[in-house]
Amino acid sequence: GDTANPAGRLKFSHPLTVDEVAVRYPQLRLVLCHFGNPWLIDAAEVAKKNPNVYVELSGLAVGVPDPAAFRSRYKGYVEQLESWLCYLDRWDHVLYGSDWPLVNLHAYIALIQSFVPQSEWGRVFYKNALSAYPRLKNLIRH
Repeated sequence: GDTANPAGRLKFSHPLTVDEVAVRYPQLRLVLCHFGNPWLIDAAEVAKKNPNVYVELSGLAVGVPDPAAFRSRYKGYVEQLESWLCYLDRWDHVLYGSDWPLVNLHAYIALIQSFVPQSEWGRVFYKNALSAYPRLKNLIRH
C-alpha cells in the first residue's frame, strides 16, 4: 500500500507486484499491509486469486479514531473498503494490524470491529495470524 515516506516508490507499493511473487512462489505466504490502500480493488483481487496472499488492516487511521466519526468523515472510503472486503469473501485471509504507536490500540480495535462481522473477530484478530505466520504458534502460551 501507500507509503508515508515521500522517498518511497509507489510502483513498488502496488499490490500487483505481489501477484508476481505469489504466482512464482505458491508456498510463500504474503501479506498485503494496509489492504493495499489506496488500491483496494487490486489488493482484493490479488488476495482472492492467490491462496497464499493475506490482507491486513493496519494503517487506516492514526491517533484515537472514533469509529462513528471515522465512518462519517470517510464515508466513501469506508463503503469501498467494506465492498472490497465483501468481494474478497475470505475472512480466513484478513488480519488485524494496528500501526501502533501511530494509533491508539483500543480505539483502533473498535474501528476494525466496525468493518468486520462479529462472527469473524476470532479469525481476524487471532487465528488468521497463526495461519499467515505459523511460527507464532510456538511463541504463544495456550
